[in-house]
Amino acid sequence: MIKVYILRRILYAGAGLVILVAVLLTLLVLPSVILNKSLNATPVFGILVVVILHLLVLYAFREAIIVNKRNGHLENIVFIVSGTGLLLLGLAVMDGAFAYLGTIHMYLASISMFICVGCDFCAAVIAFAALFLQPKKSDKK
Repeated sequence: MIKVYILRRILYAGAGLVILVAVLLTLLVLPSVILNKSLNATPVFGILVVVILHLLVLYAFREAIIVNKRNGHLENIVFIVSGTGLLLLGLAVMDGAFAYLGTIHMYLASISMFICVGCDFCAAVIAFAALFLQPKKSDKK
């Protein structure tokens, strides 16, 4: 029973971290990129794709929370794909953060993106921990 309670708590924490990343990218980074005139090309489309992919990972966390509340078992591939996706998204956001670090007016966006990278890595660790904490499949039919 304690294992199910811990799993539910860490799934909520992972979902919260993914929500935080989506909000930071949308409310802090995106306006900074749009308003910055020193860049030759503004990668607004790339940031929007990253936000949409984070929302897809959030949907996976939501499904895991629902299945956990019903004492069910979610397929392992959901946790593996979510964790790996968060790691890859974190690396992509880190690339943008290092690119913006060289621009003098983009420090807020760069720091926000580094915070997003840290949250992505923590959420990926949570997704992999949830893989091992979920209850085993029952052979009852």
